[in-house]
Amino acid sequence: MKLRKIKTQAFTWIDIEKPTKEAVEKIGAEYGFHALDVEDALNKTERPNVDRRDDYVFLMLRFPFYSRVKKTFEIKNINFFVSDSFLISIHDKSLGPIKEIFDDCEEGSPPFPHTFDDTAHLLYTLLRKSFSECFLMLDHISKDINSIEDRIFQGHEREMVKDISVIKRNVIDFRRVMWPQREILQTMSQKIFTGSVKIYYEDLIDNIERIWQVLQEQKETIESLETTNESLISNKTNNIIKILTTFSVIILPLTLIAGIYGMNIETLPYRRHPLSFWIILASMLIIVILMLGYFRKRKWI
Repeated sequence: MKLRKIKTQAFTWIDIEKPTKEAVEKIGAEYGFHALDVEDALNKTERPNVDRRDDYVFLMLRFPFYSRVKKTFEIKNINFFVSDSFLISIHDKSLGPIKEIFDDCEEGSPPFPHTFDDTAHLLYTLLRKSFSECFLMLDHISKDINSIEDRIFQGHEREMVKDISVIKRNVIDFRRVMWPQREILQTMSQKIFTGSVKIYYEDLIDNIERIWQVLQEQKETIESLETTNESLISNKTNNIIKILTTFSVIILPLTLIAGIYGMNIETLPYRRHPLSFWIILASMLIIVILMLGYFRKRKWI
């Protein structure tokens, strides 16, 4: 567990990374948190939530973090206990935006001018930074989509099937995380953080709207690329089948002739002829030429 604390004239910010059950329960007892909120802070949740208690607000949010190596997303939870006198952030893994802002605040250079005004502004700063990271992740997805688009038309259709599936999963996961949080932020701006700070949380809602719009465009693009890729694969498969069918049709009469002359029958034409082998071979060659010419005329090959 890693616990860090910043104390200002207006409030105290406590950040807990990889919390233990004992530490969270101790914090909960010290600040008078509800037992259900303490339990939720220790458990991973699939949906964000906000609860307003008598003397504090409990907020649960989820953010995707992109792995450049795996090209997939890892969903990380972060919980906030917020009141006028304190903000406590709890997360089970290291979060770049939170760490960066904490380091800046420790050095006395917060990224947002009003960060230290009150806990509402500090929470806005943390959320704005986290949503800004989401735009960077969207850029990674866009680059992956552009790469796939280029490679599809360079003859790598079959290799792209897995990459397309991975990106589709990433977009779906991203959408699943983002959309429920829009409702949470609306609740916060309308019922919890009102007054002069309300406009900042409305700005976060606009960020989610823009993220959702980009995700919708990426969803449509990757689905179109998937359809195009499947069409190209299907076309190649059809061409292969057509070539194999052509060979089969051409070989069929040759096999028939070879089978007939392989019989031990004395009355077969040219059986005793000294040039029988060459006559049969020439006949087969003529059949092949005629069939290829016929297929070419019909534009089957």
